[in-house]
Amino acid sequence: MAIDCVAYCLRHKAEAVVKLCFLCYFVAVNVIALRSLREFWTIYPEAESALRDWNKLARSVDPNHFADLKTTFGSVDIARAKDKTVVFIFDVGGNKYRVVTRIDFEYRVLFILYVFTHIEYTLWNKEGRPL
Repeated sequence: MAIDCVAYCLRHKAEAVVKLCFLCYFVAVNVIALRSLREFWTIYPEAESALRDWNKLARSVDPNHFADLKTTFGSVDIARAKDKTVVFIFDVGGNKYRVVTRIDFEYRVLFILYVFTHIEYTLWNKEGRPL
C-alpha cells in the first residue's frame, strides 16, 4: 500500500503527501490537510470535538466507492464543483458544519478542500461550488 501511495504522490507532485506516506501502514485512509480542520476549530472552538470525531472515523474507514462512504457516514453527499471535479460533502456535528473533500479511492487518500459552517456552505453552494 505505501509503495502505491508514494507512486501517487510522485505522479501528482504532492510533496506534503510523500512525507505522510508512512501513515498508509497504520490507517485505511490517509486524510490530507488536517491543518484545515485545526484552523477551522481555532475560529469555531465548539466544532473541535465533532471534527476530531469525523477525522478519526475518516481515517478508519476503508471505502472502495461512494456507497461504502454512505454506509459508514450516512450524511455524505456527492456533487460536482464548478470545474466538474467530483467532491464529497460530509455533514458534521449534527448538520452544523460541512467538510468538502476530494477522494482518490484507488490510493485511499482523502483531501480536505474546505471546512464550512452551514451558512458558509450555503453561500459557497450558491456561487456554483468554486474550487
